[in-house]
Amino acid sequence: MKCYKQHTKEQQYQISGLKKAGLNQSQIVDEVGVDKSTISREF
Repeated sequence: MKCYKQHTKEQQYQISGLKKAGLNQSQIVDEVGVDKSTISREF
């Protein structure tokens, strides 16, 4: 079973801002440095 680590509020704000700026999921993964599944859950 996988253990998921919750991201911080700061990361949530960063992900939200990058999404609003038009970046796609792959670009956000590279920028924030979290797992692709983390970004996927945010979308």
